[in-house]
Amino acid sequence: MLIVNDVQKDFKRLERFTVPVNDGASADSATPTLDSPNADPKMKENGSPARHRRTPATGGTPLPATQKQCKEVIGWQAYPKSVGHRLNWIIGLLFNFRGTEWNWRISAVPSFPKSIADLTDGESSYVDASEVIDLRKSRKCLKRAVLTFLRAYISLDLIKVIMMRDRYFWGFVSDPAPPLLPFGLLAAYPLLLRIYRLFFSGIGILVALDYVTSLNPIIFLGLSLAFPKVSRAVTSVPLEAEWLYPDVFGHLASSTLNHGIAGCWGMWWHQLFRFSFAEPARWLSSFLPRKLQQNGGRRIIYLLIPFAISGLLHALGSYCQIAATDPWSGPFPFFFLQSVGVGVQRVLAKQVLPKILPFQPPRWLRRATNLAVVIAWFYLTGPVVADDFAAGGVWLVEPVPISIIRGLGLGAEGESWWCLRGHWFEWWNGETWWQSGIRFV
Repeated sequence: MLIVNDVQKDFKRLERFTVPVNDGASADSATPTLDSPNADPKMKENGSPARHRRTPATGGTPLPATQKQCKEVIGWQAYPKSVGHRLNWIIGLLFNFRGTEWNWRISAVPSFPKSIADLTDGESSYVDASEVIDLRKSRKCLKRAVLTFLRAYISLDLIKVIMMRDRYFWGFVSDPAPPLLPFGLLAAYPLLLRIYRLFFSGIGILVALDYVTSLNPIIFLGLSLAFPKVSRAVTSVPLEAEWLYPDVFGHLASSTLNHGIAGCWGMWWHQLFRFSFAEPARWLSSFLPRKLQQNGGRRIIYLLIPFAISGLLHALGSYCQIAATDPWSGPFPFFFLQSVGVGVQRVLAKQVLPKILPFQPPRWLRRATNLAVVIAWFYLTGPVVADDFAAGGVWLVEPVPISIIRGLGLGAEGESWWCLRGHWFEWWNGETWWQSGIRFV
């Protein structure tokens, strides 16, 4: 983000501004008095900070008669001048993955509301907050996030209990004993046993991501709705806007059936790192000659570089685990090979098969073929990363503090509803002073 972009010059964030309304004029005809794109949004009127408010359309309380000279608008805030506002702007940038309130918002998430998408870069560009913030939608979004969290919590608890019945998920990857019943019946069928372990590895990652990412709207949207004054004191970003919290995952069926491997990675799977992975590819492709860009060079770079960076990121995560793993024959080749799978399927579907087949395949056949290719591809490539996760002890981490399933006596012997046993921290004595310190257990 910082190396291949001029963040200070090009990046802007949607923030809430309070602007004066001319006497005798309607709220719609108000003219904002933003000094410049770098202006601090906490504008002043009569020498004192203008107060934020919610308009009746957003479910708030109207201002008293003495304060009806201002209204709230949403506009773009460039790199701020004041140190405090600048720090808030930078922190928001560092901890934002998909750019949901930034002008670099990734294309994989739904677009901004039309009135925001129509904003220009001029100094007077703004939209009335009541037009783009609907608290009824925000409450529905919060309710959906809570339900997602509860579903993921229970599912993760169940998956953990099931996994612990198989020594493969304990880290005994090379020669694990057969899982306990009922999955022990699969031991006689290596193909089915492999599918079972790949399935639970994949579903475990999926549910864990749902579990963690659902906390984002629960915390920020929930707090902004419950304590609006505190939210406004912390940041100028309109945290109560539901369009800041799009779903993390896309639609699995349509993405996979219509687009195959590319649809899995580019449309269904979470896009949390898409911007960071794609920006180096965009920067590198800008150095290609124009002719090479037009002949597919740009597309090849966009295909190889993001998956290579993803493989590097996951390989470093594997390297940092305490257990013995092999990052360069596990996570890295798995993610890099996805670019190969996407490229080969695209070439076959767009260039080779149309020239070979004497007819246009019907839609059901194309979708069935895409599904078969996806299943076969992940069956072939999945074990290298699944084995690394298991060997590194990923599944030994306790994901939930309170287990309903184990509390009912359905877990292993000696397990109960409370899962966080033992010490949380301990002092670790290493060989040198920089290898010593407090560590999480």
